[in-house]
Amino acid sequence: IYLNISRDGGVTWKATDLRVDGGSPAGTNARSPKIAISNSIPPRIYLAWEDDRNAGRDLFFSSSSDDGTTWTPALQLNTNTVSGNFPVESWDLGATADQVVAAWSDNRNGTVTSTRRDVFVRRSLDAGATFADVERLDVGTSPGVADSTNVDAATNATSFVVANLDFRNEPTRGDVYAGGRGM
Repeated sequence: IYLNISRDGGVTWKATDLRVDGGSPAGTNARSPKIAISNSIPPRIYLAWEDDRNAGRDLFFSSSSDDGTTWTPALQLNTNTVSGNFPVESWDLGATADQVVAAWSDNRNGTVTSTRRDVFVRRSLDAGATFADVERLDVGTSPGVADSTNVDAATNATSFVVANLDFRNEPTRGDVYAGGRGM
């Protein structure tokens, strides 16, 4: 994952792209980056991406507090599961000054033959320095019973909300559900 920065509204750019996923071994794929910029001064840049360094799609995170010159070491967010075995399917990243929220769906509670993704979230209240443990958000059914996809996250200074498409009521027609903290 590479990034470039313009400080003049896109008129000029840094001479060299900056590599963010430097910890990925050769031959692995890092893909589908999402970026969020805080409203703090100076602004922080938050970046998350899918990465197959563990033999499946996992979700990684890094941040910069110096306009992208340096980046924190990549942190795997979808923990509490065997890396790579339950691929991240749909995810989003939201951030404000110090709050960072990453939400995703994975199949850790389903089976190999029957995909039943649940929605999970990790939240940081200290600009990504630490994250709370993984929390399951789609708690209207038992884990692994219904499929949940199309995850979207939004944040403000003290709260977050995650919306997703959920198939608990009808396997061919999803309903939109939302949950979060501090709303």
